[in-house]
Amino acid sequence: MTVPRRRSRAIEVDGHALRWWYRLPYCRCADCPQDWPHVVIADASRNGAIVVFAVPAGHGAVTPAEVARAARAALAQGWQPGQGSGERHVPRAERDAGS
Repeated sequence: MTVPRRRSRAIEVDGHALRWWYRLPYCRCADCPQDWPHVVIADASRNGAIVVFAVPAGHGAVTPAEVARAARAALAQGWQPGQGSGERHVPRAERDAGS
């Protein structure tokens, strides 16, 4: 899967160069209500598996700190930026555990 450079933001988390952006609602996991937008995190090389998390309705803007927490949770689960394929979902409880 390729990552769009436009409308995405760069972030570095624990030595990993990553990019993140918003995606229109589309998800098949129970933790992600269908009408919520999602944030996608990927390796800066624009290759490999991606991390996805839902943004609750009325949440407001997503901050880089929230993206970093989600990336750290995915890394703790074994996500390797730039490798593999598919999507890894990070539930809200796992993102909030690092706060």
